[in-house]
Amino acid sequence: MRIEFEDACHHGSGFGKTGCADRTVLRDGAGMPYLAGSAIKGRLRHAAVRVLLARGVGKVCQYGDAKGACTGEEPCPVCRLFGSPARAGGLRFGDAYPTGDVELVLRSIQQAGRGAGLPGDSTVRTSTAVDRRRGVVKEQLLFSTETLPAGLVFEGAVSGEMEAEEERLLREACRVLTHFGADGARGLGRCTWKLREES
Repeated sequence: MRIEFEDACHHGSGFGKTGCADRTVLRDGAGMPYLAGSAIKGRLRHAAVRVLLARGVGKVCQYGDAKGACTGEEPCPVCRLFGSPARAGGLRFGDAYPTGDVELVLRSIQQAGRGAGLPGDSTVRTSTAVDRRRGVVKEQLLFSTETLPAGLVFEGAVSGEMEAEEERLLREACRVLTHFGADGARGLGRCTWKLREES
């Protein structure tokens, strides 16, 4: 799987760093940013459901409900690929890491910036929460988000067995997806998804 970012992006860790950012980017033990395989799988599953519903395909298990379409002998295409509480999926999704020269640049920036707050490969954006009912900024709700720069390319492994029709569904799901990570409505995470051929 290849995800090419056109805009800055934020795939969050769920944690902040005091004095630096309220929401930090997900990183491995060495400090390298990555995209979690589980998040990639979830986005693709949701897109595959959208594709099948748009095609008018019969019964599609939208939420992996064990009491739904996939308890019988023949699971829906989505649960065959991605799994459900009733059965394991046919595909496994690995974490995606920066590729090529970008990875070398990120590693060198991180090593140079150790101990100085956030790694030097990111920037911090400040935002406010909005009161949707009143249409104004909520008071005392300023927050900061660590973002990675535009132009990054991440690659991760997708392994497992799939039939030709299932592969077509996965490729079509990739074409449906336009963003990854948080704050797409705030201009973050626009990207293209590609299912790469095995070499």
